[in-house]
Amino acid sequence: TATTATTATTATTATTATAALAMPEASAKVAAKATAASEPPRPSHVPPSGSWRGVSLGGWLVMEINPSKVSSASSSADVRPSWMFDQIEADSELDFVIQMRRARGDAVAIATMRNHWARYLDEGMLDTAVALGVNAVRIPVGYWITEPPVGGSSPYDYGFSNEGFVTGGLNHLRAMLPKLKARGITALLDIHSLPCGQACVSNGLSCDAPLAFAASNDSTPGVPVGDIPRCRGGGSVAESGVYPTSRGPGTTWGDVAVESVANLARWIASLPADVASVIGALQVANEPALNSPGYLAAVQHFYRRAIVATRAVLPTL
Repeated sequence: TATTATTATTATTATTATAALAMPEASAKVAAKATAASEPPRPSHVPPSGSWRGVSLGGWLVMEINPSKVSSASSSADVRPSWMFDQIEADSELDFVIQMRRARGDAVAIATMRNHWARYLDEGMLDTAVALGVNAVRIPVGYWITEPPVGGSSPYDYGFSNEGFVTGGLNHLRAMLPKLKARGITALLDIHSLPCGQACVSNGLSCDAPLAFAASNDSTPGVPVGDIPRCRGGGSVAESGVYPTSRGPGTTWGDVAVESVANLARWIASLPADVASVIGALQVANEPALNSPGYLAAVQHFYRRAIVATRAVLPTL
């Protein structure tokens, strides 16, 4: 059974306040300051300092640093040995899930990802981050996070997406937001993995071309939804061939990408106001078409569509 081992160092902050008994006004100010310090900080889109001081929670809801038994000259640049899951070597999260299902079955694959999501971060780590001055976190997610599993009806259901990702990660994102709020931490949600947002980059899956950015304008058709060619680059540990999908015909991968942005925006808009207030920004893509020259117009077209879809439900974020 795959396991996740994470070690955190907990920082302890000690505060001592001394008030002069002969100065009542000063004592009152110190007491008021101590009381304020004992209250949980309030989240703010613009911290008092006027800036965010943050970290990225990479590797949590999108597995980026990939599992590996050993590292060699032929290994993918994203492979790291002796990290989370060292029983399987894979080029991406999807490759890992596919191999886990084949080796141990569907139930173990789902349990492994649930274990990873539940244990990758803990509240002690958040407390340490606050003690170090962190007031913002970037949370990378995949385009599948708001999709229900095949045969399911809710993105909160655990199962497998049309391409084979384990679904249900949205439960863990939702549970994280109140924890961030209690510590005065703002969240920047980052749609880090689009359906083939890059070529031969480990970003949820490792595609041969950036299919999400194939159309440069509304009259230029994108790539129709269908099985996805895997990266054919040298040194890849991924299997050759394709990632199969069970999505029906009649749409493009660019449409799937834009709809994933719209779905996450709608989810944010549906949250209770006090929870939604923790979210300070939505990043609609990460490193679009990296390593793929000639896609500028297509990327710009995607951004125009994605921003319109986002603003339709989140006009002020």
